[in-house]
Amino acid sequence: MLNFEVEIFARESIRQSSPQIHGMKPFKLTFFDQLTPAIYATIISFYSISETSFTPAIILHQLKTSLSETLNLFYPLSGRIKANMLVDSFDEGVPFVSAQAGCRLSEFLKHHEVKSLNKLLPCHPFSKELNQVPLLVCQATIFSCDEASKVFPPRNEVPENYLSMMENLWFPESNNYITKRFTFDTKSITELRAIAKGELEATPSRVQTLSGFIWKRFMAVSCRNSESSKPSIAIQAVNLRPRMNPSLSHNSIGNLIWWASCAADVADEKSTELFELVKLMRESVEAFDEDYLNSLQGDQGFYELDFGWGKPQWIAPFGEVASDFRNLVIFVPTKCGQDIEAWITLDEKRMSLLEKDAEFLKFAYPTPKFSSL
Repeated sequence: MLNFEVEIFARESIRQSSPQIHGMKPFKLTFFDQLTPAIYATIISFYSISETSFTPAIILHQLKTSLSETLNLFYPLSGRIKANMLVDSFDEGVPFVSAQAGCRLSEFLKHHEVKSLNKLLPCHPFSKELNQVPLLVCQATIFSCDEASKVFPPRNEVPENYLSMMENLWFPESNNYITKRFTFDTKSITELRAIAKGELEATPSRVQTLSGFIWKRFMAVSCRNSESSKPSIAIQAVNLRPRMNPSLSHNSIGNLIWWASCAADVADEKSTELFELVKLMRESVEAFDEDYLNSLQGDQGFYELDFGWGKPQWIAPFGEVASDFRNLVIFVPTKCGQDIEAWITLDEKRMSLLEKDAEFLKFAYPTPKFSSL
């Protein structure tokens, strides 16, 4: 693996381009905003730019101009949270970091592993934050030949005394948690959906199927790793926007999500069919509203993010999460839209068992490097 270094050469704050922002009243946080973990959730977009007219200076200027104009609409993102009740000080702006990578984007994607991605982030992903820090931080990294990666890590907020259960579920005490990337191709997903249908009336969606399958394999490796008989709990993020009356736009700002949970007995993993787990997860979401909408689906995805020089070559959520999150799965569609990447965070022992789990590897293949892009 090549030595990969990123050098920061500029830091600045981007503010709204409209002067009307100075008259805006403080933005009150909803109950859901107050109860959502204080973390930076990251996304990295990679662009391969062949047009020679897009110099690094033009790219950075266009990104900063786009951000400034966007903040006219989403002005709370430029403010700071006060007492976990409201957002004010909208003239503080969004920190924007400009950096230079020491290699070509094609070389990086060919030779580097998931953990290298964290060098492209302006902050540590999913780290717990305090008040008075920016809600949004951006970094643009220029690779050789003007290829670039763009990072938008928005921040969520939570009171310090929020449910200790959520702390235990999300933030581990030890520091041996790692993240690895696995890909489910179209053939595997189709086969799994047929298996997951079982006795269900309707064929489960791709995300429902993969969620249930990974949960089942998690329980299998947990049985081999521990003699504990504790139940296994699956928690899903549920988008509340379409469930409100009247429904809100999927672009509405704020943490309008909540958590649907369901439990299963780890000891019964072998006798529990995949469709039974899928049914549990589906019912936990349907409890919010009869009109179940998959919170991970939308009309436009991250691969539609075009700043003027084309759509991203690849999208990644983060690098190696390490000690800040555990037992986490994030699904990311591939650029073709047919395959799905599962970014899985587990402790080292369970990850080692999962990587050797024959049933898991029948449908998922490890993709530690980016050469398959």
